[in-house]
Amino acid sequence: GENEMVIENPLETSMINATKLSGRTASGLGIGVFNAMTSPSYAVIKDTLSGDKRRSQTQPFTNYNMVVFDQSLRNNSFVSLANTNVAGSRDGYMANVTGTEFRLQDESNMYRITGTGALSQQYFRDDDNIFGYKYNVRVGKFGGTFQYNYSRSVITDTYDQNDFGFLRRNNQVEDGVSFSHNIFTPFWILNNLSNTISLNYSRLYEPGRFTSMELSYSMRMLFQSRFHISLNSNYRPLGIRDYFEPRVQGRYYRIDETTSASIRWSTDYRRRLYFDGSFNFGTVNSSGIRETEAGFSITPTLRVSDQLNMSYGFDYNMQNSNIGYVSHSGADSVFFGKRDLPTITNTMRSTYIFNNDISLDLDLRHYWSRVDYNDRYYLLKPDGMLDPLDESLAVNDINYNAFTIDMKLTWNFAPGSQLTAVWKNIIDSRGYVLKNNYLDNLSHILGQPQINSFSVKILYYLDYQNIQNRVGLI
Repeated sequence: GENEMVIENPLETSMINATKLSGRTASGLGIGVFNAMTSPSYAVIKDTLSGDKRRSQTQPFTNYNMVVFDQSLRNNSFVSLANTNVAGSRDGYMANVTGTEFRLQDESNMYRITGTGALSQQYFRDDDNIFGYKYNVRVGKFGGTFQYNYSRSVITDTYDQNDFGFLRRNNQVEDGVSFSHNIFTPFWILNNLSNTISLNYSRLYEPGRFTSMELSYSMRMLFQSRFHISLNSNYRPLGIRDYFEPRVQGRYYRIDETTSASIRWSTDYRRRLYFDGSFNFGTVNSSGIRETEAGFSITPTLRVSDQLNMSYGFDYNMQNSNIGYVSHSGADSVFFGKRDLPTITNTMRSTYIFNNDISLDLDLRHYWSRVDYNDRYYLLKPDGMLDPLDESLAVNDINYNAFTIDMKLTWNFAPGSQLTAVWKNIIDSRGYVLKNNYLDNLSHILGQPQINSFSVKILYYLDYQNIQNRVGLI
């Protein structure tokens, strides 16, 4: 209300309980049941005139349920049914998603059909309910020297699984075909070789308009020295019609042509010291603007002993003249800006095995990304092209950091049973002043507020047959 301000608001809800029970019968039927509950959350609001404080509920008590049935079939096939349900996250609201996943193979395991499907149901107190669905089917020959398959993926514009899951975007339809040639027997200096070419055509589910057509080629080689290398390239000759970036229903951003290529490699994992690495490069053309992206990564791993393993990863990626949406009030106008996007990720991982039952894992990760606008802004036209603006929109630059520490102690205290203790620390910092020196930036974020969490998980295996035998003896 007027003359009021929020003085306290929790960033996350408190979990009351999370319980999972799972197992598989002698007939191959897997059953899993999961339940979690979170307590209500409240914000504290203060009247700046009287000084009075009041609490306002930001999220009520919420219950999460998930049930899974998974039946194993002949020829390494299976079929499953899953249901998720969320109740209480909003007053009078319930979200329900029912899905299936299957894989059917012939006796030779050469030919296969796989698929997933789900129906989402969102119920509101005013009966303005929303239903949606998605499915993905892939059929073809997946064994032998020559392999091929056809796939189709559909996500309706009303499908939503984000109450208990994650979906980046809906309203998409994609059809694809893929052909590959494989050599599995050693020849020359190679152990095996694979070449794959594929074509994918995408459009909106509603109203069914074209979004992209992508031609891809990949090659994977494993040398007899155990050096592995994979090459991947993508080409979109017709460009992209991006209906999501403008953030306005019916508007789209037109990209004329894109190309990208990447190389990944790794050395012999049997050695005490081995390396993983990659290189990538890509170009995007739109409205006479050429955007380039380039990056590389390298991860050396040292097996100090049979008990201690350590690795360090460095990843750098740079997008020059990237074009993207900028938030600016301008009636029905949509504005874009040109910016440079450098990103650096440092990762350190180590594992220490005390004995056959106890191990300790430590992961440390620092993600640093900047958005540096070049004071070049554009107006999106109805045909998806960009018109340069003469004036500056004064959009803030962004300096974003995520610094995380994860430590996990695992104890296998009985056959099939495990106790896990986890400590997590995170610093999530977003500012508007760019820092170009890495050490200065790191020093700044280490002084920012931190979130710490400690959790314990116990997994206990119940041998039903053993219990039955003991009961029978009694």
